[in-house]
Amino acid sequence: MDGTEALDQFKRMALLISVLFGPGHVLFIAYDAFVLRLAQEQSQLHRYQQNLHPIDRLLFWVRLMKRNALQLSSWFEEVSLSSGPLPSVRDFTKVFDQIRDEESWEPKVSTALLEALKISALTSLGQPFLAGSSLSGITGSMTGDSTISGETSVGTPRPAPAEGSDRVTNVDFLPMFIKFKQDRSKTQEICKSILRNEKPPLLKSKVSPADDMCLAWHTKGGCNKNCNLHKDHVKYMKAAAEPLHQW
Repeated sequence: MDGTEALDQFKRMALLISVLFGPGHVLFIAYDAFVLRLAQEQSQLHRYQQNLHPIDRLLFWVRLMKRNALQLSSWFEEVSLSSGPLPSVRDFTKVFDQIRDEESWEPKVSTALLEALKISALTSLGQPFLAGSSLSGITGSMTGDSTISGETSVGTPRPAPAEGSDRVTNVDFLPMFIKFKQDRSKTQEICKSILRNEKPPLLKSKVSPADDMCLAWHTKGGCNKNCNLHKDHVKYMKAAAEPLHQW
């Protein structure tokens, strides 16, 4: 898939949203802004891809589409859970600024998706070939789905972010934490309250039981790349995140 084909796919989605909700709906306005920006950024994105590892170059548009789909799905889920005004629509155009600033933005790509796209041969490639790509060391993307089924399901840990990126965005942010994300309370202040015994201790990570859960990652939607709890920067299923939500 190239940029032109991807743009056509996104235009079709914009048309579908327009038909379903109308051209004046906030979702269409936000999505149409993304499509317009994508059309304007084609040459810049082409240059960006030329500097990527061959595998990352191959998966670039797949990842962008998956990110886009996750944002739409997350918004629709928030709408279904809300009884009041419409939740704020995602800023679909933010990804272009993240790419420009060399920030982490790529969602994980599972084996099932690779196979559906007929590029499952990537899953049998050895580490020497993968070295240098963002798939290197991500066993969940190469040997199974991006989440593990079960009551306490979590995703495969994300690799350490590339140099030059200070902030890592949790693209798998759960809508159940939206009120905490909108709250202006700083996670640092909450941690200080814990040290003063004003709040109970943080819960332990599902993937690194010796460490605490990362409060900022799960409740604020992102964290610092140098976080001491970066092992917990993974996708939690709702059942696994519920104890933190109750905490």
